[in-house]
Amino acid sequence: MSDGPKVIDLPVKNEIAAAGDNIRRNIDALIENQKSIARVRRAAFLAYLAEGFDEKQSLELCCK
Repeated sequence: MSDGPKVIDLPVKNEIAAAGDNIRRNIDALIENQKSIARVRRAAFLAYLAEGFDEKQSLELCCK
C-alpha cells in the first residue's frame, strides 16, 4: 500500500440536503438573529464614538 493521499469521508448527499432543509426551516430565526447582531454592532460603534474614537477607528473596533 502507498502512503499517498488518503480518502476522506465527505458528507453524503442526504446530509447536505438535510442541512439545507434545516436552514430553510429556520430562516426567520436566522434573520432575526442578524438584526440583533446589527443592533449590538451599531451600539458598540456609537459607544466608541462617544468615547472619543473617530469614525474609522470605531468601525475598525466594531468589525473585528
